[in-house]
Amino acid sequence: MSLNRYLKSRCAGKFRYHHCFSFKILAALLQYYALWSSGLNSQRLLLLSFTLSIDQRLLIMPNNETRAPSKSEVESLFSLYNAGDFFGAGSFCRNLLKTYPNSALVSIMLGVVYMAQGKPTAALIAYEKTIKKNPGYPDVYNNFGILLNSLGRFGEAIDKFRKAVQLDPDYSDALNNLGATLQNLNQHEQALTHLSRAITLNPNSPLAFFNYANSLKATGKK
Repeated sequence: MSLNRYLKSRCAGKFRYHHCFSFKILAALLQYYALWSSGLNSQRLLLLSFTLSIDQRLLIMPNNETRAPSKSEVESLFSLYNAGDFFGAGSFCRNLLKTYPNSALVSIMLGVVYMAQGKPTAALIAYEKTIKKNPGYPDVYNNFGILLNSLGRFGEAIDKFRKAVQLDPDYSDALNNLGATLQNLNQHEQALTHLSRAITLNPNSPLAFFNYANSLKATGKK
């Protein structure tokens, strides 16, 4: 079941342009707009520069527990979230965790629900519990990094994104988020390394192209 529709893309900011762009920067921006306008963007944006992991990755993650939620239970959970019933989704998550206490999918989703409710402390606790029981799942580190970034804890956010990429070197969302965080700290050379990799892995991500173009411009690369 694809969950790409469960979080809508939102832009929180205006793009500023200067008179001159190098060909590479312009090409990246044109690719960004082409993908954005075509509707190919399947990412979920948190603020302007970040993507959140609630998609098919969660459904295909290996489970080390002997009991896991059924497909119908997972679909019911995401249906509540998709309807904007965050209270109901949170309650359903907590009930599922009573039956499936080691489910990384449900535990991660509980953290996402808390984020949607504006409860960062509860979300932090949910992600910490997930890591304690399931330290090998890259998605929880990516979501944890997004939350830490929103709290201004940039160094910790970078550590979480790096851990996600360490666990899954082909995790394009985490690479984009790592690059975006470094970009926001004016570490554009490092950012370009990760953003370039994110584009290679996911050429249909307009957000990665936008971030890549920003760092190209900042470094003056042609």
